[in-house]
Amino acid sequence: MDYIVSINEKQNEVLRKMVHDRSYWASGIPPSSVTELLKWSLEDYVDNYQSYLLNKKGED
Repeated sequence: MDYIVSINEKQNEVLRKMVHDRSYWASGIPPSSVTELLKWSLEDYVDNYQSYLLNKKGED
């Protein structure tokens, strides 16, 4: 599935800098592109939400 994401120029500038800043990434290995960064972010949020749902189900 493809998504279209709109950001402003300042956000784009920060994203480009973030992708190339090895010191920011705990592993020292940044994503290869903004697309990969977005994929990582979405995967993290999906995993987080799935954990949330499992914990919520356990409360019932």
